[in-house]
Amino acid sequence: MTTPLFRRAAAIVLPVLAATSAAQAPETLARHLRSAAALQRLDGELWGIGPDFKAAFRRGGVEFTPALGRTAATNHPLSMRVTGAGRDRATAFDDHAEPTQRGRAAVFDRGAFVERYDVSATGLEQSFVFDRLPEGSGDLVVRVAITTDLQLVRQGDDGLRFELPGLGGVAIGGVTGIDAHGERVRGTLTYADGRMELGLPAAFCDAAALPLVLDPQIGAVFAVTNSIADYEDPELSAPFGTGSYLCAFTFALSASDQDIRAIRIDANGSVIGSLFAVTTGAGLDHDPTIGFVTLRSAHVIAYERGGDLFARSITAGTVVGNEIAAATGTDNQVEPDLGSETTTSADDAVLVYRNTTQNTIQGVQIQVSSTGALSSFGTVTLATPPVLTAVGRPRISHHGGAAGRFLVVYPRTSQIVGSDTKPQLVLVDRNLVVLDSAPATATTNDEDSPDVDGNGDTWIVTFESEPNEGSGDNDIRAVAVSYDEHQGALVVDSPTTVTAIANVDEIDPVVACYRTGSALLAWRRRAGPASANTEVFMKTIDQLSCTECEPTVLLANTSDIETNLTVAAHPIQDDGGLVLWETSTVSAANGDLNAVAWQAQDGVRVKPFGAQDCGLPLPTLGGCARIGNLNHLIQVHGLDGSTWSTLVLSLNASWLVCGNCRLYADPFDGIVFPSTLGTDGFASTLVPIPPFTSLRGLQFFAQWVVNNQTPSAACSWLQADFSNAIAITVE
Repeated sequence: MTTPLFRRAAAIVLPVLAATSAAQAPETLARHLRSAAALQRLDGELWGIGPDFKAAFRRGGVEFTPALGRTAATNHPLSMRVTGAGRDRATAFDDHAEPTQRGRAAVFDRGAFVERYDVSATGLEQSFVFDRLPEGSGDLVVRVAITTDLQLVRQGDDGLRFELPGLGGVAIGGVTGIDAHGERVRGTLTYADGRMELGLPAAFCDAAALPLVLDPQIGAVFAVTNSIADYEDPELSAPFGTGSYLCAFTFALSASDQDIRAIRIDANGSVIGSLFAVTTGAGLDHDPTIGFVTLRSAHVIAYERGGDLFARSITAGTVVGNEIAAATGTDNQVEPDLGSETTTSADDAVLVYRNTTQNTIQGVQIQVSSTGALSSFGTVTLATPPVLTAVGRPRISHHGGAAGRFLVVYPRTSQIVGSDTKPQLVLVDRNLVVLDSAPATATTNDEDSPDVDGNGDTWIVTFESEPNEGSGDNDIRAVAVSYDEHQGALVVDSPTTVTAIANVDEIDPVVACYRTGSALLAWRRRAGPASANTEVFMKTIDQLSCTECEPTVLLANTSDIETNLTVAAHPIQDDGGLVLWETSTVSAANGDLNAVAWQAQDGVRVKPFGAQDCGLPLPTLGGCARIGNLNHLIQVHGLDGSTWSTLVLSLNASWLVCGNCRLYADPFDGIVFPSTLGTDGFASTLVPIPPFTSLRGLQFFAQWVVNNQTPSAACSWLQADFSNAIAITVE
């Protein structure tokens, strides 16, 4: 039923054209990653990375490893070390020089000359710079020892090519001499028995203006059938208070070597800034997760390696800290997920994971120091399942809000009744103290692959639900969860079906909550029964009721396989979000990354005039303020079970002052709803928004007056406290 407030508003607001949400076309991030490269120190070593290689610069030389993908059983690096230089006689040089970094160049100062490697997306540009000519009169020659198990397949003055048949390898380009005036000459390149000689003719050297540069190129090469990159396991985090996302992903160089890399992504889904090497060792690093600690302006990236969990920090957008062991030992720790710290009162992120050895869900705090250094402590078992059940992958809400409360959800599967699975909830504070636990649903369906997000007071939990076990016909459901501080208990609503199409398998939902009252929900849909081909869909839902806010949108409809969905809400744009996923063809294992930026039209809720909570910390929450949302709710949280509260709505702001409180919603120019007795820690009033386009852009104010017949009442003459006020704009 239309409220009097909206009847009045419809009469005074001019009709406007209907606005629609905007989803951009999927952005293939590999197109941007093809031009991304970096040079950085990691654990005391200097590393260069590009879209199809990594290179370690160590005392004496460089090791270049091409990324040949999972079809290569192991890495096949090529190492180079200078063994000699001179003209018709040898020149003494420092063969133990340590590499130094100059921008994106790794430099060895060898005394008689400088050996330099410029890192770019295409590989390494190797150069030897002579500020003075070596003694003698012959050709200028630099001798380099090469070590590799790749086969030499081509040799000539235009360069060398080392390959593994059918996969690719490393190419070294021909030699060019360049003097200080830009004069150029083609040099020579010879190779035999692991020794390469790079030469410039004597006549050119004698006439050259110094410094003189001898300049070949080193890069990865690939067979026609082999992909040049394999990006997997993407994960997103929106750094709070900034305008970009951070994406971490697994980069497969071979079947036995996976590194973690990271990039920044702007609000439109495009790569910005530099590429980060998070790990570079010869191991299988995978399953990255990202958190953010506002006090330190630092990201924390955790990942798995061989059943252990490790972590690093990225501060100031560029610095990667030393690796720490976050959860290691004889047990098998897998499937990490991080919760962020949005406040400036704490300096740690919360990591949860599954211990498969003990069949438990565990957590650990990761503290970030003022320098960005990490330390882990406080390993806690958060959930131990009943006998004959097994826990699955846990997920934690993206942040704990001002209260520092994180909701963890994980699947629990019966080992007796087939694959019957139910999502379970555990609420923890930022110190990993368990506050409560509860099942997320009480249905008889098989329900799996849960995800969660929220603000420390309320959360959305989503999962796939199969009414008939083994049918391959999963639906997507969501449930609203809140915390009753007075009772110290979770309050779990009844699940709402988000999407259910008969005989269609909808799976793997992920969710991110906006600050505006809605949540971004994405999921995969199989193209057919048991089909590997999947499609990606999304919609926004109301955070308070889980009902639809904006209708379903198809994001990806290809013949490819879409997996590993991840979503994040934009830290500044209240209605901006990003959906990211891995995609690969049915015939190839190598993955790519696609992203879609989403601009929602779901209403805007702000706290007007910088108003602070008055009396008890009673937050007013609004749902999806979209035209036609007849399920629009306004709630107040933090009540005890005996407290009455009254909702005030108005089109204009009031400045009614009582004690230190202000009633912004004007009771004399709006409507006052009947008093409601708080239950489960909150009171809720249905304020339906009718389907009138004339309401678009309408702003109104909402605030609760809460009964408090004690001397502590903030507004003593009313014997009441006031909640915070919010301004709601209809879209």
